[in-house]
Amino acid sequence: MGRDARRGRVRGPQRVGEDAAGDLLYAGSASAVPEDLAVALARHGARIAMELDINPEWVQLDTASRPGGPLHAEIPGQSRPAGQFLQGWTRDYFTVLANS
Repeated sequence: MGRDARRGRVRGPQRVGEDAAGDLLYAGSASAVPEDLAVALARHGARIAMELDINPEWVQLDTASRPGGPLHAEIPGQSRPAGQFLQGWTRDYFTVLANS
């Protein structure tokens, strides 16, 4: 958990999960421990989940309403632009999966 001095608020751990229907679930808190978020996701049907980032400044979740559509930031106060990974960035990697 870290304090975001520019925005004056505390940002804590954040996770994203997927339920059996393929819907994404988001859990975040300013004061939760990882187990709290895991329990919250599981109670809402998450079958799998992952940590978004260990550095609260870099947490990022972007979605598009359709394949190839414009990306929109989904986390309030997200520091990075939604299209960041479409431009390329050497500090991280990501994976896009599609059901076939």
